[in-house]
Amino acid sequence: MKNFIDYQFPKEISYGSVGGAAFLTDIIETTSGHEQRNIKRMRPRARYNVAIGIRHQKDLEDIRALHLIAMGRALGFRYQDPLDYQVNQGFIGSGDGKTKKFQLIKRYHINNTYFYDRHIVCPVKGSIELYVNNVLQLNHWRLTEKGIITFKEAPLKGAVISACFDFDVPVRFDCDYLPQRLDNFEVASITDIPLVEVLL
Repeated sequence: MKNFIDYQFPKEISYGSVGGAAFLTDIIETTSGHEQRNIKRMRPRARYNVAIGIRHQKDLEDIRALHLIAMGRALGFRYQDPLDYQVNQGFIGSGDGKTKKFQLIKRYHINNTYFYDRHIVCPVKGSIELYVNNVLQLNHWRLTEKGIITFKEAPLKGAVISACFDFDVPVRFDCDYLPQRLDNFEVASITDIPLVEVLL
C-alpha cells in the first residue's frame, strides 16, 4: 500500500494506551432547543495516545526509530488496539453462486437489531481461518489487498461465509515533532505520542 510500512507497532507499548473511534459531526442548536446534526464522517477515524506505554529505555528507542523511519506523519503502519483486535467466526457474507470476493468485516451489534460493519483492511497474516457453512476451508481462497478474500470458485447460493482472524488498525503518527525528556540519568520519557487512523 502506498505510503504505508507493513510493520506492527510494538504490542508491549500499546498496552495501557488511550484511544478509540472518533466520528465527526457538526451540531447546530436552534433557538427552540432542537438540534440539527450534520454527519460529516460516516466512518470513524480512531485516535490513540500511546505515551503511557513507554516503560523502558528500549521502548523509547523503538518509538524514536519508528518516528524517524515513518518521517513523522508521512508514512502509516500497523497498530493493534489491545481492546479490539479479534474476530471469532464473524459473518462476512452470503454466497450467491457468482460472487468470489468478500471483504473481511467486524460486525458490532445491539440485540441483533442495530448493526455497524467495520471493514478490516489490515488482517494479521497467518491468523485467518475461513469457514463456509461452518466448514473450515483449508484452501480454495486467498487474501488480497485491503482485507479482501477471493475464492477460486464462488460459494453456492445461500452459503454462509464466516472467519476468525486478528487485525490491526492502519495508523500514522499525528505529530512531526516528538519531544523527549531526560527524567533521570539514562532514563528518558515522551509525554505525548498521538496516533491517528489512516483510511485506506
